[in-house]
Amino acid sequence: MAPSPQVPLADGITSSFPVIDLTQPSLSNLREACKTYGFFYIKGHGVKPSLLQAALRQCRAFFALPLPQKQALAGCDHSQGYQALGTEKLNHKEQTQPCTQEGFRLLLTPPSSDQPWPAPSLLHDFRPVLEEYHAAMESVAHRVLRLIVSSIGMPPDYLHDEIHAFHPQAAATTRLLHYAPIPSSVEDGVFGCGAHTDWGCLTLLLTEDEGLEVLCRPEGGEGGTWVRVPPCQSPGGERGKVKRDSRPGSREKAWSDGSQARTEACGQGVKSEWLLICNLGDLLQRWTNDFLRSTPHRVVNREGKDRFSIPFFFSASPTAVVECLPPFRGIGSKNGVREEDDGKSRGGGKYPPILVSEYVAERLRTATVGRRLEI
Repeated sequence: MAPSPQVPLADGITSSFPVIDLTQPSLSNLREACKTYGFFYIKGHGVKPSLLQAALRQCRAFFALPLPQKQALAGCDHSQGYQALGTEKLNHKEQTQPCTQEGFRLLLTPPSSDQPWPAPSLLHDFRPVLEEYHAAMESVAHRVLRLIVSSIGMPPDYLHDEIHAFHPQAAATTRLLHYAPIPSSVEDGVFGCGAHTDWGCLTLLLTEDEGLEVLCRPEGGEGGTWVRVPPCQSPGGERGKVKRDSRPGSREKAWSDGSQARTEACGQGVKSEWLLICNLGDLLQRWTNDFLRSTPHRVVNREGKDRFSIPFFFSASPTAVVECLPPFRGIGSKNGVREEDDGKSRGGGKYPPILVSEYVAERLRTATVGRRLEI
């Protein structure tokens, strides 16, 4: 099968984010994307464009509510409900102030009786649209995960059936995000969202707005280059060229005409094709002993505009144990290069076994109480 259409990256990066078509997926391309970058686009996912459009409309409508009405929907903890501007700081090494975003978490898998919802009198279609969106994303996530497991040479249902990673039920969260019209400044440590990796298995992102940046590391190399990711890109359409940031000492690359490319790719009104952005999370990296990559990413709101996005975070069952999978035992992987493990960790891998609930709880504490998160 011919390689999937790809989006070009910055100079010196030997590969690029593939577009994986779920109707005819290339496992070799998917494996390379997961191993090298941990990010790729998805097309052919089967989710109705009208549903994606409706979800974004509800996202904007929610954050347009008066602040007291949003604050009334704050959950008892940070796992669900409304989170106000200034309550998260994901990277204490680089951020001088909290993320310039507000959010609303929908903990729908497993269902939670404590999940706050806006009253139908405020947002009549909010709950049915977001519940349908969540179910659609969960279906896509299971499909993608089985393909990823197949791409590394294992039975597609290995995580599901052999180690019961999603029994009795996976944990999945849909999160609505609004980035305030506050200009980011990398130099001053002001970010829409600080650099971080995601905690679960994988994330599916829906957005029409620019700002997402991914840290691309050449295979076998250190450091890396921050690359801006266009939110909607037609695989066969006109693409923006990559250019170097001219500021002294800058390591950043950018799309020169991302907004124009997005307009050409997506058109107006209900789009005929929506690309989702998928990235791997920490659990897959730990399961594969760093062979697959959970890549740091951030949001830089350079123009200081309102930005909206809906990430779907797909994790494993809280009772599942994350330890090195059999094909990856006894070897380590650093920056994509396999190396012998020192044998000090249990389970034949670099990381000791850990319950999903314990890992996620520690990451959540790190994000909300001011402890340092290294990436």
